[in-house]
Amino acid sequence: VADRLRRDPSGTMTLLDSIGGVSEGFLARLHREAGGGEQPGEEEQQQPGGLLAFASGLVRQNHQLLCELGVGHPKLTQVCEASEAYGLASKLTGA
Repeated sequence: VADRLRRDPSGTMTLLDSIGGVSEGFLARLHREAGGGEQPGEEEQQQPGGLLAFASGLVRQNHQLLCELGVGHPKLTQVCEASEAYGLASKLTGA
């Protein structure tokens, strides 16, 4: 990651900010689910599976961002894809 940051500081920071946004999005959703904020938007209400489906989508998104950052590996992506066959989202990195 340090090498990538030296080569492409702006792009790397964008990826890191996106990864942070995934975490912030999950925490905000948990806060709303606990009754500590505004109600979920219409899109979230229509999502089958509720919080679990929302979290699974974020796990998938985060795995993709980590691969783009360069800390993934094709074999780890194969494990994630295999877990999808069982309805499980996973995030693995080689870092």
